[in-house]
Amino acid sequence: EPLPQVDLISSVPTRAAEALFWSGRAMERAELIARVMEVVLDRTSGLVAAEVAEPWVAHGLDMIEAVAGVSGRVDRTVPGRAGVTFALGLEALAHQLGSFLAEASSVREFFSVTAGRMLSHLSESRSQLLRLLDAGGSDLVDVARIDGRHLESILVDLASLVGLWNESVVHGPAWRFGEVGRRLERSFGVIDGVRGAFGLHDEDLRPEFVTTTGADAIGPYVDHRLDFQRQRVVEIVLASNESLVAYRRRHRSDVEFETAIHLVVADPHNPRAAAAALREVRHQADRLGWRVGVDTASELIEQLSVASFGSVESTVETLGVVFAGCDRLSRDVVGSYLAAPIDPRLMGRG
Repeated sequence: EPLPQVDLISSVPTRAAEALFWSGRAMERAELIARVMEVVLDRTSGLVAAEVAEPWVAHGLDMIEAVAGVSGRVDRTVPGRAGVTFALGLEALAHQLGSFLAEASSVREFFSVTAGRMLSHLSESRSQLLRLLDAGGSDLVDVARIDGRHLESILVDLASLVGLWNESVVHGPAWRFGEVGRRLERSFGVIDGVRGAFGLHDEDLRPEFVTTTGADAIGPYVDHRLDFQRQRVVEIVLASNESLVAYRRRHRSDVEFETAIHLVVADPHNPRAAAAALREVRHQADRLGWRVGVDTASELIEQLSVASFGSVESTVETLGVVFAGCDRLSRDVVGSYLAAPIDPRLMGRG
């Protein structure tokens, strides 16, 4: 007699859960890096050199460095800063794509055949990035040689993979680990971008800006006398989080700091916002039975629901609280589910 069929959907090897968690994070970070570089290139038409660029472009470069995780590695005073920033951004993008491809390949059984073709296409795109970096010596790239269409192609491939991830992978525990990683990384990326564009890191703040309120509250590196410059920086943040159209549709006026930051950080109805990502983390944590995840995500969502972005001080505080909370969530899911057992035991009678 044939043995009865066994459903293994609730059984997830630690290796698979870990690979899906980190592939979700790498996929989301790669998308964030590619988009912010594409937005800056598109809005500047490639004119990013300090001697020809408008003042707001420097904030776009700051945002690229923050999202790519290379803040502090670039001298802002050197004439060729833009080339260095884009080289580091492309290097970070290639690294994240490589991490994603490596993790996804190790759990290839969870992805569809169509997803496999998209992974191959992304591998080719990564090779093109590496060739571009090699041509510039890896520490400096000619911005004019960066093809915005190449970045758009990477974004399309990643968006297609997200669609296949949601529509062709069974939504079992394995999928949930990947989704938790992807949503946590989106929260991290939103905060990194806002901090970078507006200079809202604690160590960057100067006393005279801490009490700045309202429309002027956009950080120490912005010349508050230039309204046009301020608006352009806000627009970059919105566009990099795919929220500029949503803002224009809801608010028929010039972009304002407080309203824009609320939209990309605290609006639970904006799917690109950190608040929406945390709601999804809470939902998946509940389905996994991860109580720490449910409780921590609920606390962060509650804090965002009453958060104020009317001043630099309150904005910095809110961003810091959310970032620290997401870091706790990430560390706990790794420690609870993805780490090797403390007391490993042999299976069977030995």
